[in-house]
Amino acid sequence: EVTVDFRTLLFNSLRLTFFIVYELTPQDRARATAQLDGLLRAGTLRHTVAQTFALDDIAAAHEAVETGSAVGNVVIRLRD
Repeated sequence: EVTVDFRTLLFNSLRLTFFIVYELTPQDRARATAQLDGLLRAGTLRHTVAQTFALDDIAAAHEAVETGSAVGNVVIRLRD
C-alpha cells in the first residue's frame, strides 16, 4: 500500500515571490501593474476581499488586520 500526502505535494510545489513595488522604477511599476491588471481581468489571478469598512471605521479596519480576524484584503471606502 502506498500512502500519498497530497498536502505535502501541494506545499512542496508552491513558490512565493515578494517584492516591494515602491522600489521599482516608474516604467517597471507601470509594466507590472498592466500585467497584474491583465491577470485579474482574465480570472487567472484572484484576490479575496475579507471585509469592507467606511473611512469613519478605519480603527475597526486596523483592528481586523492586526488581530488576523480578516482573511484576505481589507478595503476602505473613501465615499459612500
